[in-house]
Amino acid sequence: MHEDVFEVIDEAGKKISTASWEEIHSQGLLHRGAGVLIFKDESREEVLLQRRSLGITNPGRWQHSAGGHVVAGDTPDECVRKEIQEELFHGHALPPLSLRKICLFRQKDMPGNEEIFHVYETVYPGPFFPNSEEVFGEVVWMKLADVAKDMAADPEKYSPSSCSVVEEYLKHR
Repeated sequence: MHEDVFEVIDEAGKKISTASWEEIHSQGLLHRGAGVLIFKDESREEVLLQRRSLGITNPGRWQHSAGGHVVAGDTPDECVRKEIQEELFHGHALPPLSLRKICLFRQKDMPGNEEIFHVYETVYPGPFFPNSEEVFGEVVWMKLADVAKDMAADPEKYSPSSCSVVEEYLKHR
């Protein structure tokens, strides 16, 4: 059961109301999401991927570096930092990260999930401390070009959101 409250927004991104996770998804209410691609170095050739924990949506599938829903009162930037902390720096301080917003797009990656999704990038070589409640096993570095090819060939290995994030990133970087 999710306890957070999220802002329901209109097509222009203006807040209309707030709703629970369950209400947003059962009613298909438009809300914000945000995610980040973390690169190993400035070449931006290798991207960090994680596998989704077995106890959450899209269990065991590969996913972009970190991301989630923007809770009420937070900005997408704050959301990305919180998600990086929660998923990749469990029990450790979040290092200083320079986030760069790449794009935003309309996403409907699963039934009932209507979001305006904000995509960021940053460079950080590690180390990482994955949260086992969020991440299954260890995180891995993969060449972004190989990830894009593999997503096209075998999309079921990846969360639907991750496929959209990588596709939009490649269009706008």
